[in-house]
Amino acid sequence: MARVEIVEVSKRYKSVLAVNNVSLDVRDQEFLVLLGPSGCGKSTLLKMVAGLEEITSGEVYIDDRLVNYVAPKDRDVAMVFQNYALYPHMTVFDNLSFPLRMAGEKKDIIKSKVAEVARILGLDGLLDRRPEQLSGGQRQRVALGRAIIRQPKVYLMDEPLSNLDALLRVQTREELLRLHKRVGGTVIYVTHDQVEAMTMGDRIVVMRDGIVHQVGEPQAVYNQPANTFVATFIGSPAMSLFDGQLQSEHGTLVFAATGFCIPLPGRLRQAALALLGGDRRVTLGVRNEHVQLFSVPEPAAIEARTLLIEPVGSDMYVRLAIGDQECLARTEPRSDLQEGAPVWVRFMLDKLHLFDAAGRNVLAPAATTPAPTSTAAVLA
Repeated sequence: MARVEIVEVSKRYKSVLAVNNVSLDVRDQEFLVLLGPSGCGKSTLLKMVAGLEEITSGEVYIDDRLVNYVAPKDRDVAMVFQNYALYPHMTVFDNLSFPLRMAGEKKDIIKSKVAEVARILGLDGLLDRRPEQLSGGQRQRVALGRAIIRQPKVYLMDEPLSNLDALLRVQTREELLRLHKRVGGTVIYVTHDQVEAMTMGDRIVVMRDGIVHQVGEPQAVYNQPANTFVATFIGSPAMSLFDGQLQSEHGTLVFAATGFCIPLPGRLRQAALALLGGDRRVTLGVRNEHVQLFSVPEPAAIEARTLLIEPVGSDMYVRLAIGDQECLARTEPRSDLQEGAPVWVRFMLDKLHLFDAAGRNVLAPAATTPAPTSTAAVLA
């Protein structure tokens, strides 16, 4: 299909820098997800690739062809919008066939292609209906069908599932993944939903304030977040963070916070030693599944207080106070924990994360940690 290159692209609206010097290489037939909170610039970036937004600076290439000054209709891309953008006065057949009719295709070819796309998307019995006669999921499938029917080089999808309810979103997400495996194509997909990003993307691009904070495969981004923003944005519930400093106690390097300290394991110790000559303020991170709870004192366990217990079916979330900071633990349902009662906590040392004073993961590979334009850009 196509490779997309985004080279040092920026977008400025008067005094607002919506996209800040972003460079990405989207591989042929890759499913790349742009992920970030509302207003982070991901949709603006997508629209610049589509040609719907003018680029302030930088270049966009599709299959090694510079498209900065190419009209949207001539870029050979198809866009799927959040609001479906169907023609309300047209039937499903007419909506699906519209791109082919605009391209001057013959009627028999149009009929054949519409029938094939309708079969793939389960729209066979709906071709005579108009959009108002369809459910949200059916409308979304029509929008997808209109995008794939002319087999463009690149599919651009701007939060296409956000208007669906939770169950339908899961079902449509699965349909979209099956569709991508079946018809192929290079996809750039925008979402603020990390579950969509983790389950759908070959790679994830995490953005905030117009800046790319990390690019990588979903599991790599989860296991090696580049900074505190990525650490708390990826993962549900978010990673727990503790502010503290590095200290040496009896020849052992420890993370020290008010009311507790934790010895650093070997993999963190070596990286942390480089910080001892400068700012020793650090942030310790731990995911909720890596927090062990005990109802009685245990060796190397820290005393804490149970603030809140939330049963969620097969799991239980426990909000804890450790010293003057809070932490969330995930455990199996159990009856020996009570709100307000003491509990003892032990972190899985080999699963800890350490971030320097600027919020950067001291162990994150350099390739996954783009240099921010300011320290504030990486602080959670």
